[in-house]
Amino acid sequence: MTNRHQFCPDHQDLNQQCAVDGCDEVHTSGFRTCSNADHRALGDAYFKPEKALFQLRARLKRAGITLPLDSVPSPSDSGSSNPNSADEDLEVILDSECDGKPENGNRHLRARFGQRRTHNEQLIMRPCGVILARATFFGSEAVSAVYEFAKTVFPTAASTPEYFVFDNNCKLRAHQDAIGDDHFAATGMPVDVFHFNSKHKEIDTYCQQHCNSAAFPELISGGKWRFNTSICEQTNVWLGGYQAILWDMPVHQYNFISMR
Repeated sequence: MTNRHQFCPDHQDLNQQCAVDGCDEVHTSGFRTCSNADHRALGDAYFKPEKALFQLRARLKRAGITLPLDSVPSPSDSGSSNPNSADEDLEVILDSECDGKPENGNRHLRARFGQRRTHNEQLIMRPCGVILARATFFGSEAVSAVYEFAKTVFPTAASTPEYFVFDNNCKLRAHQDAIGDDHFAATGMPVDVFHFNSKHKEIDTYCQQHCNSAAFPELISGGKWRFNTSICEQTNVWLGGYQAILWDMPVHQYNFISMR
């Protein structure tokens, strides 16, 4: 039993179950799903090589990740002939036969054919490039989890930084307001320049008021930014190049290498 197996020893019986979430039927021999036509269509979509490759490339592009050639696992490494075998959930929307939506809405099916992966590595860094802390996030990059992570790194009011730059600071600050926590009350929360220009709407008054980097004159000198506010994004791109290698490591080795 290695970390490349989909299920741990206690849940090996799930290998016999249909891969579609919520389906308790036993999968058909030679397939990863039961005989249900909709479930079988999910399996066909997943294991179709050209579609799988397209999905992988699309996800890398969305994540802004570049991979060294030797960091991409080969089919033999993953124990499957499918290049998408270590992928995350696959979700499809079953189209209705007519042009409009069905009365009960589009039907969503989600299946898991590969291993369950962590969501992301969250970094807190100084603008000079020094990594202060790292945390592994599971499931999603929820702002509540980011907030608790930041409080762990800066546990007292005296330790909080003057500025905390994050690509989703408007939601992070709104979360802080919603829970009535003033731990970072003295900390400015601008969004980094790249994400503010590309991901945040001009009509979002709250975001413009509290998170526009231009509203913090201390960050600007001679018409230029004094600090590199995208250092975490740049480091994530570099770290993402080794994600496929790290994912195949046992947990202790993964944590040791990631902290080096």
